[in-house]
Amino acid sequence: MKLKLILWLLAAAAGMGVLGVAMDWGRSRSTASPRGAHQLLLPSLAANQVETIRITDNGGTLEIMRKNDGWCLPPRSGYPADFEMVQGLLLTAVYMKAVQIVDARESQYGRMKLRAPGKGGEDAGTDIKLFSINDRLLAHFVLGKEYTAPTVQEGGDPDARAVVGRFVLVPESALVALTNMNPGPVPAAPESWLKSGLIPAMEPASVILEEDGAAVWTLTRAAPGAELVLADLKPDEETLPDRLIGAGNPLMWERFADVCGKLDPAAATPRRILRIRGFSGIEYALSLTHPAPREKYGRASVSASFTPAPRVPPKSETPDEARKGESLYAKRLESYRARVEEMNRRTNGWVYYLDRKVFDSVPLERKAFLKGA
Repeated sequence: MKLKLILWLLAAAAGMGVLGVAMDWGRSRSTASPRGAHQLLLPSLAANQVETIRITDNGGTLEIMRKNDGWCLPPRSGYPADFEMVQGLLLTAVYMKAVQIVDARESQYGRMKLRAPGKGGEDAGTDIKLFSINDRLLAHFVLGKEYTAPTVQEGGDPDARAVVGRFVLVPESALVALTNMNPGPVPAAPESWLKSGLIPAMEPASVILEEDGAAVWTLTRAAPGAELVLADLKPDEETLPDRLIGAGNPLMWERFADVCGKLDPAAATPRRILRIRGFSGIEYALSLTHPAPREKYGRASVSASFTPAPRVPPKSETPDEARKGESLYAKRLESYRARVEEMNRRTNGWVYYLDRKVFDSVPLERKAFLKGA
């Protein structure tokens, strides 16, 4: 969850101030109390001390570990974790306050989904432990059921509700509270924490499929905003627009399903390479292994390169304009090179699983773009 959303939740909870009013836990059950309201639930926690995050839910246990300036996933051979997701969870832990303390016995935890994972069934929460260096426990809390409140909008749905908080258990003190912070889903599934994205969304200038080093087909775009066209189109050939759009849509390659593992240097080089080049001069090369008939996923590895186009100055450019133009051009080149270097650091040597529908958008023959072929 992004920091912006966290701050929104803080403001929403503070502004409403009545989160607990509608809670009715029954006279024979737990009762709400203002005791300790607005206190930090983990007052001694400092995010910069956390080295390991251990998440346990009914699906299992996951550890996320700090590595250099980021976070990594040991179950995925140390692949980078999504920094914003991890940051969102840590900020929640550091800044979550008790909007309302709930006096509840352990037998009543199920109503708030605060039971221990693996034992509580559908009433289980998400158990989170934060460790410093040398595995010293810094904090332990359980995220439970989300709390919703009516949304007040003129002309809106009178029954509409929005998530404005979450129940939390601090086992060390047996403290149960409704907090004003909510990091959203915190699954113990490593694929949910991967830093996603193979290539960024952009408008390609060209898309080329190669097989065994030779081009199978080439799509080109004359200028930004123009349509993609099939190269070397004969007068009697007519293309299928949907096929052109599908094959030239880089959004298809923006996300991956999971990390397959490290690239085996001894493995055979994939026969097919898809080259997607932008108008910036950045080219992304995806080495593809298409899925077998009954496989849900194919595999791909990716690398980026940059070939800058020369700056073309206007005919009437003055010396002062030329200096400014050269300066902007140099900064742009620096930005593009940095983008390529960052991507290659992240993706170099990794193989990714991609959904079959991504591969289905890439015809293996040129004639697949043609009507009546």
